[in-house]
Amino acid sequence: MLTCRAFLLFLTVSTIAGTRIPLTHTNSPTTRRHLATDPRVPVTTIIFHIAYNVTLGVGTPPQEQTLFVDTGSNLLWFNCFPMDTLTPAFNSTNSTSFVPVPCADSSDPNAKYCSHDNNFGCDPSGVCTYDYWYMDGSNTQGTMALESITVGDSVVPRVPVGCAQAANLSSPMNGILGLGGGFLSLASQSSGTLGGAFSYCLSRAGWLEFGRSNFSTDTQWTPMLHSSKYPIYYYINLTGLAVDGVRLDGIDETSFRMSGRRRWRGDSGHGDDVLDIT
Repeated sequence: MLTCRAFLLFLTVSTIAGTRIPLTHTNSPTTRRHLATDPRVPVTTIIFHIAYNVTLGVGTPPQEQTLFVDTGSNLLWFNCFPMDTLTPAFNSTNSTSFVPVPCADSSDPNAKYCSHDNNFGCDPSGVCTYDYWYMDGSNTQGTMALESITVGDSVVPRVPVGCAQAANLSSPMNGILGLGGGFLSLASQSSGTLGGAFSYCLSRAGWLEFGRSNFSTDTQWTPMLHSSKYPIYYYINLTGLAVDGVRLDGIDETSFRMSGRRRWRGDSGHGDDVLDIT
C-alpha cells in the first residue's frame, strides 16, 4: 500500500481548485532505468538521493523540463540552448512568450524582477543576469526572462525565470523549481492562476499540488510562521519531539524559538528537515 507524507503550505486562503502533477524521487526504479540509458554519465554519479522532480511545460508552445523541487530557494531556472545537457535544453527562440528582463536601472516596468537581491547583474546588451548560489556550493548563471509555465492543465503567464547558460552543480539536473516564500518564486507568482498555495506528498511516486486540496477531516494543521531575517523559508512552531511515540524529556517549546539559532524549517532540498537547538 502506498503511503504519503503531505507537507502543506497555504500562503493564502485558496478558492481555486487544485492542480496536481506527479512528484518523483530521483532514486526511484523508473528514474534509474531512464538515467542508466545515457552512456555519458555513470548511474552512481547521477543519483541524487534527496531530490524530488516534477515535469513542467516551459514556453509557448510548452517545452517539457524536469526540475528538482526546492522549497528553500526562490528562483525557477532551467538549462537553455546551447548548453550541452543530458536532456534537451530549453530553446527560447522556439517560444513566442519568452521576454528578456531588462536591467534593474531600466525604466521598463519589468525591471522590478532584476532588483530583489545581489544575485542579479546586467550584461552589455541591457539584459538582467543572475549568478545564483546554493548552500551546497552549487552555482548557476544565466539571464532572467518572463515566460509562461504550464502546470498540469493550467498556464501561469509571465513568470520570472532563469535561463541558464552555465551551471556547476553537485548533482546533474535540468534545473530547479524554487518554491520558497520570496517574490520571485512560482508559489508567489502564481497566486492568481494557481491560488497561491501548494502541498506535496513525499514518496517514491508522490505529487505536487497547487491550489485548494480536499484533504480528510482528520488532517492535522499548524500555522506557518514568518522570519523577517530569512523570508524565503517556511517555519512552523514546534512544542516538543517524540521518538516512536515517546515524548523526549528536556525538549519543550522554548527550544524552538525563532530567535538566535533556535529554529526549525522545512526544506525539500535537504535530506532531512533542519533543526538547530544549540
